Amino acid sequence: MITFSEMGRLDKWRPLLLQFALIAWVTGFWWCRGRWEQGLLLQWVVLPAFALNADHAWNLWKEWFGAGVRRYFCWWSLFSLIEWQFWVTGARAGDWWGGAGSGKDFVVLSILVTSLALLGQNPSARLRLWWSVMVVGLIAIGASFFQFYQDYGISEQRFRLVWRYRAGFNAVTTGILVGFALVVCWGPWARHRRIPVWGQYLALIFLGAALAASESRGALLAALVAGGGHLLQGILLGKSPFKLRLAPAYVWQNLLVPVAGFVAYWAMALQFGKAEGDDLMSRGSAGRLDVYQEYLKQLSGWDWAVGTGEVFSLPPEELGWLVHHPHSAYLGQLAGYGVLGSLLLLVFLGVALWAIRRRPELPLVLFGLAAGLFDGGQFFSAFSVARWEILVVFVPLVVALSAHESLRPSLSSEIEDFQ
Repeated sequence: MITFSEMGRLDKWRPLLLQFALIAWVTGFWWCRGRWEQGLLLQWVVLPAFALNADHAWNLWKEWFGAGVRRYFCWWSLFSLIEWQFWVTGARAGDWWGGAGSGKDFVVLSILVTSLALLGQNPSARLRLWWSVMVVGLIAIGASFFQFYQDYGISEQRFRLVWRYRAGFNAVTTGILVGFALVVCWGPWARHRRIPVWGQYLALIFLGAALAASESRGALLAALVAGGGHLLQGILLGKSPFKLRLAPAYVWQNLLVPVAGFVAYWAMALQFGKAEGDDLMSRGSAGRLDVYQEYLKQLSGWDWAVGTGEVFSLPPEELGWLVHHPHSAYLGQLAGYGVLGSLLLLVFLGVALWAIRRRPELPLVLFGLAAGLFDGGQFFSAFSVARWEILVVFVPLVVALSAHESLRPSLSSEIEDFQ
């Protein structure tokens, strides 16, 4: 028979179980050997941990929906967005319980929103999450980098995460995962007193080289946008917009040190006869303009207003090859959920970005939003074809919003709590 003291100890452990379950799932984007493994993590680790914290989730829901729209507008707009996706997917595509946007997706996203929000309320849990992403990402990318160039050498092959999949992720997804890990290394959790400065420098240099090796222009653009946001945040943090100052030294360090890795890889590639710059430019739009035009041609009538109910693929007879997703998360939102769904997305993003403008997760969200310009299929779905959107936008945005709504700690206080 369980005693009251044992129940008390279990009550203390329940939030930690949920935190570690979420950390395992998030870092699984780098270490899981397949999508099915990550699905098993979600099904058999995250969901049971969430069930153990059902009372905390219920209290959070009562707070969100009991205080009214005005107090928690961000959360209301987020749930309105995924609920709209559910109704349109069911009514227009007939998929009430199955893939992206369906009832199953709505339930999973609601559980993830609540779980990440519970994690985000705890400063130590936030720092555990991002520190784990930083460490696991570095180990996985480093192992894959070594294995890839041991197998292929410096050739016309673009770097891929062969450590996770034997054949390797495609270079675009590799670039996005590498770029996201790079931006994570900009956060205050990377300036821990137990991490030597030279260790952070080596990590930034290596990730800069790995990002260059992926030759993903979308990931490079996303890193530039995140860097611009990081710099602007450093300049304006704690100041009036009319009283500009130089950004802190660590911001310039975060932005300039990875350039050394980028330049080093570029120089090495040229030394081995690889036409790096020519290849980047010669790919042109990589067929994306044709894809965008074809997706827009598929829409007619009510599709423009409410969408088709699915982020559909294009069969080979349309363009000569199978197009799995629209290669733009914004276009996918328009095609799947119409102008109304796109407006809901933009309203939520606008309000949320303003709310988290002082949060250290802001560059991560900016990276994800920029990466979705020219790749991805659907930002808010646990079952999107492109897979990575939920990591680079959904996770940091929900965590940052929860932190903003709870204690609103400063960057310096977060570092002190972690130490």
